[in-house]
Amino acid sequence: MKTSWVAGSKRHGWPDGCVFCNRKEDMETIEVDVDCIDNIASMSEITNLSLMKIDTEGADYNVIKGSHNLVSKNRPLIIFEG
Repeated sequence: MKTSWVAGSKRHGWPDGCVFCNRKEDMETIEVDVDCIDNIASMSEITNLSLMKIDTEGADYNVIKGSHNLVSKNRPLIIFEG
């Protein structure tokens, strides 16, 4: 699956993006591949999980939802920002 994501600052040339930029002309939209953690864990043969650190700028619920099977099975400590 693909999704669009606003990233980068054309004005500053920051490759990792600028979350503080609020002028439309300073931003660019890129298309990125996305997948849920359950699928990635399955493909990577990850079977044990004791800790998850989530920092997704507001999409934490979606990350947890997409890792339901792995989280249910392993019951890891989950750290996220509030």
